[in-house]
Amino acid sequence: MGIDIGVQKNSGSNKLENVFSTFLTYHLMERMRLTGEYFSKSFLKNSYLDLGFSYLIKYNLQVDFLIGSLLHYKQKDIYGKVGFSIRLPE
Repeated sequence: MGIDIGVQKNSGSNKLENVFSTFLTYHLMERMRLTGEYFSKSFLKNSYLDLGFSYLIKYNLQVDFLIGSLLHYKQKDIYGKVGFSIRLPE
């Protein structure tokens, strides 16, 4: 479980926005985990909810699947992402 609080620059308006994120990760097995994240920018004006699944293929290779949606809007935009992570040797 974790919480992140920060600031980022909005390239469209050239203003600073606060960023807040909280997440919870649950390990299903040694190689699989589920993650849920709530992410907000600009004092809760833009809020997102993401749910993800990660699988460790090998020690240095991981695949991630994510589905998410904007919150607090009449129209719900749903998006999906697939990603790979490679751990480089030390």
